[in-house]
Amino acid sequence: MLLRFWFNTKIRVGIEMKRIALDIDGVLLDTMGLYLKEYNKIKKTDFVKEDITKFNFGLLINESNYMNFFESLNYYECELVDDNAPSVVNYWKKLGYKIDLITNTSMENLTTKCQRLKYLGIMFDSVIRTSENKGSFSKNYEAVIDDSIDNLEDILQHGGRPICFNQPWNKDWNGERVYNFKHLKYFNRKRLDWKWD
Repeated sequence: MLLRFWFNTKIRVGIEMKRIALDIDGVLLDTMGLYLKEYNKIKKTDFVKEDITKFNFGLLINESNYMNFFESLNYYECELVDDNAPSVVNYWKKLGYKIDLITNTSMENLTTKCQRLKYLGIMFDSVIRTSENKGSFSKNYEAVIDDSIDNLEDILQHGGRPICFNQPWNKDWNGERVYNFKHLKYFNRKRLDWKWD
């Protein structure tokens, strides 16, 4: 299933537009941080993000219905993964980039998350919601930034440029990696395969 939402995007015929694609969960919004905060409060546990070494958190906690818990969160309380994200995204937009969000997030929470991002200062041009991996979209972008190894591998297989946003659950990725938005800022100038604080 694919849904596309356009926000103030002008289509210019015959002019190639520079585009970059960002994932929402784990790249822009710290949904795992919010999830762990609520999960620890209810279950009396003390998980931290560094404990989440696999993308499927349900395998770690041995609960099959953990996605239902994800869906019930108040995403208006979710914070950014990196407070520098708005200034870096604004820098790209000044360079003429169109910023698209490509996400696997549920339809139930997509609007809330987009509203939250705008409130937190993330300006974007369109949102693509897909239930599949993201490789089929990758050739439309100079780079696609994601935190899921499955998505990153699919982007690479489709000939795109995947950039991994560092998280504890994607340590096995061996391609380009960024550790924060300051590191990501100059993605169009060089490869990003070293640690930069």
